[in-house]
Amino acid sequence: PQEEPPILDRTRQARWYARLAGGTPFDEAEGLALLADYGFSVPDHAVADTLADVLAAVERIGFPVVLKTAIPGIAHKSEVGGVKLNLTDAQAVREAYEDIAARLGTRVFVAPMLDAGVEMVLGVTRDPQFGALVLLGTGGVLVEILNYAAVLRPPVSVWEVRHVLAGLKAGKLLDGVRGAAPADRDALVDAVVKLSVLALELEGALAELDINPLLVRESGVVVLDALVVPGRT
Repeated sequence: PQEEPPILDRTRQARWYARLAGGTPFDEAEGLALLADYGFSVPDHAVADTLADVLAAVERIGFPVVLKTAIPGIAHKSEVGGVKLNLTDAQAVREAYEDIAARLGTRVFVAPMLDAGVEMVLGVTRDPQFGALVLLGTGGVLVEILNYAAVLRPPVSVWEVRHVLAGLKAGKLLDGVRGAAPADRDALVDAVVKLSVLALELEGALAELDINPLLVRESGVVVLDALVVPGRT
């Protein structure tokens, strides 16, 4: 079925083109800001450089929380022990922060611990022949285990995303397994379409964007981690 082509926001495009043209890496907070500007739901979060600031952020966000290193240049935080999950009290937060600070540096990212839902991965990459491409697959730790994703060329339609999603192994997870409630498939489809618009607007300035995981909940989706790599215009 025919669908209306997406309407590109030239003001938004110019704003992020200017930022990406600088070439400096995005930290996680700035990556979330980019996605929020394109309509994605992102968790409450803070960046802190001292234990006092971390504890103040946790008091605002509420337990449980996750701490991640926010030192520039560390793209894959878990590989260097830079992620501390499910911290349920102030003592656990203090110990986690002191460990990260001692090994990697004092700057950290603080966010709520969210885990009720199906983890998917979304991404944008740039192919030398085909240009911007959007990826959709099973996320979280299953990315490396299943190593299975679909690739779509933007602009993508709602019908196209639904058709591709029906053929993914993750489709059964979205339907709910072992008593789990079904995940919000419509919200996931909408997220892929939004990412397609981002890919079109920022093609040429964006080398890579990874959302892993995108948590698909019973109602809605939320970005839990984002990696943004500027490219040459």
